[in-house]
Amino acid sequence: MKSRNLDENADSLYSYGTFPIIDKLELLAKSPHFNYDTILMNVSTLIRNRASKELRPNDIVSALEKEISFMISDLADIYEPVRHLKPYLFLYIPDYNKVVPNEFQRPQTDSRKQITEITSILRDKVKFNDVETTVKSLTVILTSLRGRIASSDELASKFIKIRNKHKTLMVSSFPMDYHLVDHIRDVSLLESHTGNITPHLNTKVFDTDTMPFTKATHVLLGDKVQILSCLSRAEKKALLELADTDNWKVKTTKYVDEYVKTKFKLPYHL
Repeated sequence: MKSRNLDENADSLYSYGTFPIIDKLELLAKSPHFNYDTILMNVSTLIRNRASKELRPNDIVSALEKEISFMISDLADIYEPVRHLKPYLFLYIPDYNKVVPNEFQRPQTDSRKQITEITSILRDKVKFNDVETTVKSLTVILTSLRGRIASSDELASKFIKIRNKHKTLMVSSFPMDYHLVDHIRDVSLLESHTGNITPHLNTKVFDTDTMPFTKATHVLLGDKVQILSCLSRAEKKALLELADTDNWKVKTTKYVDEYVKTKFKLPYHL
């Protein structure tokens, strides 16, 4: 039986991108081996799933407020049969503009400008100020990180205190978030639109399984969302070929980063 907000009359409460996330979690929770006890959800991804040039920002924010409320309720219902997991849901809005220098940030598109505007309105309407609430067995934490974090490690510091014994699912379309894997064990990505789960974040960011996803390789190669590559096309091709021939996918993060730093001068650090 579906939870009460996922019936035919309630599907519209979720965007097309977000509904598969809830649907997949409900399906997973029915398995006797279900052990995902922590969900990290970047609210900017929920905003991105709803953003539309056809709608006014305030209308999108109103829809998001309802979506977040119903999502918390649905997840609380989904986790109730497995309440022994003591589940956590983190809803967060990070600001990485201070981490990445302006000259290496991708240009602001109309879509990104709209997302920024919606984010600002939503922050003011919903209290993302580290408030912790409990809905049934689900602990919900909303954090804004309004002050702009200075490094990717600062985001991790928000979650380190939660040391649950099982696994974490991350819902985010922003590669900067993926560096949390350096701090939190057993993190997999739960993708919008498809509901697919992947532990291979390098494939998600670099479109290849031969280049490890590390802070150094992220700086050099960039991503499709926020960061521009600081390499020329020829340098980028050579680095990808080296990763393939030298079998970097089985090397440690320390090995890859140290090698990269001996060959390239990183213009900044994540």
